[in-house]
Amino acid sequence: MYKKYSILFALLTFPVMASAATAFTIISDIEHILSLMGPFLVSIAVFFFMWGVVKFIAHAGDEKAVADGKMFMIWGMVGLFVIVSIWGIVGFIQDSLIPSGGPSMSAPNIPYVVP
Repeated sequence: MYKKYSILFALLTFPVMASAATAFTIISDIEHILSLMGPFLVSIAVFFFMWGVVKFIAHAGDEKAVADGKMFMIWGMVGLFVIVSIWGIVGFIQDSLIPSGGPSMSAPNIPYVVP
């Protein structure tokens, strides 16, 4: 495991050594990847919940499938709650520690078309 992390760190430093990218560029790329993970994890949790609903309704006569559907729904809701809670706690800590002029994490929004 340690070997994997050391190889990853070494690969991340190659652009800096070649003057192709600064450390700030690499950090901003990592920050961008992490900002995309929130909506991705929320969509996975919603998918698990909806999969449980479909299983629950489609196999109403089968006790095992109904219990399996309930399990998917419960774990989807738990996952959604945990993800949104962590998102809120991180936002609260950022607002508390970073002055109002500094950068802050914003919740993703759905793009819309103005008529």
